[in-house]
Amino acid sequence: MITNKHKILTRRILIAIFICAMPAASSAQDSPGSVEAAKPMPWEVGVTEDERRRAKILFEHGNNKFTDLRYQDALADYAEALKYWDHPRIHYQMTLAFFATGQYVSAYESSHRALRHGAEALDEKHHQTLLQKQQAIRARIAWIEVSCPMPGAVVTVDGEVILVGPGRHEHLVTAGDHEVVARKAGYITVATPLVLRGGEHRSLTLKPRAIDEARRWKSWLPWLVVGTGVGLSLGGTATLWKSQVTDRQAQNLFNNLYNAGVKLEDVDPRVRRLESKARSYSYASISLFTAGTLFMAAGAAMVWMNQPETRRIELADGMAVVPWISNRSVSVSTSLNF
Repeated sequence: MITNKHKILTRRILIAIFICAMPAASSAQDSPGSVEAAKPMPWEVGVTEDERRRAKILFEHGNNKFTDLRYQDALADYAEALKYWDHPRIHYQMTLAFFATGQYVSAYESSHRALRHGAEALDEKHHQTLLQKQQAIRARIAWIEVSCPMPGAVVTVDGEVILVGPGRHEHLVTAGDHEVVARKAGYITVATPLVLRGGEHRSLTLKPRAIDEARRWKSWLPWLVVGTGVGLSLGGTATLWKSQVTDRQAQNLFNNLYNAGVKLEDVDPRVRRLESKARSYSYASISLFTAGTLFMAAGAAMVWMNQPETRRIELADGMAVVPWISNRSVSVSTSLNF
């Protein structure tokens, strides 16, 4: 137990010595009596003495909190100090605090701000330390370059809007799982899950899909087939009615002739013609009913098959993500193959 306390105490002392050396070096470099004071450095231009004083006080408060491992509180002080003085050393310290809290994207951005004036804003040791820290940060972040050619389409990464089409945008994220979504009113939303490794650059093009683009056929085609089947069935009904009417005519004519004493073998040819016509109408109605039924069944099957379809997206060996795109929602299922 005593050993652990000694370790923690030793660590805090070393951090305090490292941080406290920074304001002293900064004061020496930015001191009005130094040689550099004759020619203001880029980060000194336009900064008043009062603003420098306020920034240094906040910077020192942040350093004390950093020493106590209160990184989020330290970041708040550093951010406030930047409002008075945009100094590379503050960005340097923010890089360390962001890295310590796992905010690698913010750490990468802060490191770039700390280095924008080169090594002249930091002594050689801190400059090299920051370059090494950048390498460690790059191993924990990834780049997504998204293109969207559709005007008005909104592209988000993990819910954050990064682009309104048409256009292209490079977005920085931590390594791991992410989701890129493109949506537009009146179109089917398209979502693409990504699994990114540290240091990876991934490019993709997304655009919301028109409803007809997400179907096997044009949306009206299955209903045309159904309508054709209905029409054929109605034709079969009309033909069956005509067959029954003709058959009754033949029966009435036969009864009249029979009542008049005409023998069966001498039945009027008109009766035979009407009977033949009735049979033809009957056969035609059966054919129409059959065709109509087949067309309606085929059309119903096409309507079902023409629902928005799934799309398989291969991410890596042994892994596949299948988003289900429907008119109301987008869902995702993941499968692993061993």
